[in-house]
Amino acid sequence: MIVIDHPYDFEDNDHIMVSNFNPLVIGQIGSGSKSKGTHYLFELATLLKEEIESGKLKIKLVGKLSNTLWHLDNKLVEYGTEILEPSIFEEEIKKLAFSLQLRDSSMGKAVASGTFFDTLKHEKPFLSLNSDYINYYVDAFPKCGKVCDSISDMAKEIKKLLQNKFIDEYPDMVNAIKHLQSKLSLASIASELKKQL
Repeated sequence: MIVIDHPYDFEDNDHIMVSNFNPLVIGQIGSGSKSKGTHYLFELATLLKEEIESGKLKIKLVGKLSNTLWHLDNKLVEYGTEILEPSIFEEEIKKLAFSLQLRDSSMGKAVASGTFFDTLKHEKPFLSLNSDYINYYVDAFPKCGKVCDSISDMAKEIKKLLQNKFIDEYPDMVNAIKHLQSKLSLASIASELKKQL
């Protein structure tokens, strides 16, 4: 049996590391739907209402929210109601300090996620719900992201981030993402496949 990681083309990488964390901007990348765990975004925002309303934190969906989830709108999450133009989509991702991975293991095991690869492409450290797929990469590159057991755990982690204790570690987090990009690059995966043939 031949086993390889899911490859990705990380070319055109001209990303600038976020340096302004006031407010701390975090969010989910891509169109929002229940299958992607976007309903958790609104639950998370409710738990962080005080931090959002005080201007310390912004939570956003960088993409269009499915109209089947509009009833969850709590005025705490920024989201689009139309598909974003590619250039606007890219610009909005650049504003994120952290990406949120909201698919948990109950939503599929070892399933590649476009949201996850956009997170890596844009060199965004992440907070994730416990997921076999994400755990695999965090085990290999612990500084690239933090896995949380629940939305309430994720809210606690974000409150810690708001204390600015992560700022000195942020460049190391981004470097871990770059190392993970290298591991998942087309050239690296092709080389790994040749070794197994």
